[in-house]
Amino acid sequence: MLCPGFNVVGFNWISSPAATELESIVLDWMGKLLKLPSSFLFSGTGGGVLHGSTCEATATKLVGIPPSNFRFIETSFSTGFSMSTEQVRLAIEHDIKSGLVPLFLCATIGTTACGAIDPIAELGKVARKYKLWLHIDAAYAGSACICPELRHCLDGVELANSISMNPHKCDISMAKRFAAFVAEDDRFEIVVPRKFVLVASGLSPSKSLKAQN
Repeated sequence: MLCPGFNVVGFNWISSPAATELESIVLDWMGKLLKLPSSFLFSGTGGGVLHGSTCEATATKLVGIPPSNFRFIETSFSTGFSMSTEQVRLAIEHDIKSGLVPLFLCATIGTTACGAIDPIAELGKVARKYKLWLHIDAAYAGSACICPELRHCLDGVELANSISMNPHKCDISMAKRFAAFVAEDDRFEIVVPRKFVLVASGLSPSKSLKAQN
């Protein structure tokens, strides 16, 4: 709601400092909701950025890492299709003996195909031992970890170097319910009758948040 309201070009700081600052604040909110370590927040030593997954693919091309140097760890039903820490360790050891330098390990919180969750804490220890960059791909199910009963899926995140998520993949299911949520809150009003699937809503002047406070 805020971004369309600003109506600015927000892809970098130069085009809109305010949009960049807003992005920083909102990402900090997300990090705190997920109870991430402060090192992932702008107020800590790290920070967040909104970008597409093609950025990572492009980066590997730029540094000259060919697909033949990727190692795909096979999973099975016995482990819930999550990565086996032992298989990861064996793959690393094999590459080291072959004269290669393992440098990156990607764990997943909720694979798109079956929602598998990798053992972050165990993989984090392996990454620390072999000095790998541990990235957590939480695009599909990471947002669900805001719920206290699911937060344990992110246990060990403090051992990671980076984490990414894509809230709309999970939260898009709320889009069709958004108008209903607004309509049931008397602080909002439907300013334009619903046409097709478009709903225009806004704060009611007489029952604004400020008035409520």
